[in-house]
Amino acid sequence: MALGEICDITTGKLNANAMTENGEYPFFTCDANPFKIDTFAFDTDAIIVSGNGSQVGHITHYKGKFNAYQRTYVLSNFHYADIGFLYHFFNAFLRNHILKSAKKGSVPYITLPMLTGFEVPIPPLEEQKRIVSILDKFDALVNDLTSGLPAELSARRQQYEYYRDRLLSFTPILQGA
Repeated sequence: MALGEICDITTGKLNANAMTENGEYPFFTCDANPFKIDTFAFDTDAIIVSGNGSQVGHITHYKGKFNAYQRTYVLSNFHYADIGFLYHFFNAFLRNHILKSAKKGSVPYITLPMLTGFEVPIPPLEEQKRIVSILDKFDALVNDLTSGLPAELSARRQQYEYYRDRLLSFTPILQGA
C-alpha cells in the first residue's frame, strides 16, 4: 500500500529558532536529536521524519507530547499497520528511498509526494507484531547497553571459561612408561 493510505502525514508549523533551552517538550527538527520547547502541537504515537538538511530522512519513533519544525514530517493515525512494524521497515528502506528521491540543491530535501507514494508491504497484523517482537529483541541486544552488553559479556565469559578449562587440563605424563 502507499504510505498515504496507511497514515496521516503532516508537518510541524514552527521555525527551528522556536526552541528553548529548558523547554518541557521535545522539539523535533531536521537534526538527529530533538531540542526542547515550551509548547506542544502533537500528542500522539508518531514516526517523525527529518525533511531536509544533512540528516534528511532521519527517522524517530516518539509517543507523547511534542512539537515539530515546519520541514519535519509527522506520521500518525496508522491504519492496517503496526507502528513498530513501520518503524523497522522505514529504518530498513525509507531513508534509501528518500536519499535516491531527495531534491538536490544547496540543501537536500524531500516533498510530501515522496512520502505519500512510498510503497509498504502490509502483511497480516499478527505477522507484523511477530516481526516487531523479533526485531525489537535484536535491537535491544545491539543498542541497549543494559541488556545487550551484559548478555554478550556473559557469553564471552562462558566461552573463555570453556576454552581455559579445556586448554589447561593436562593429563599427567607417567615417568618411565
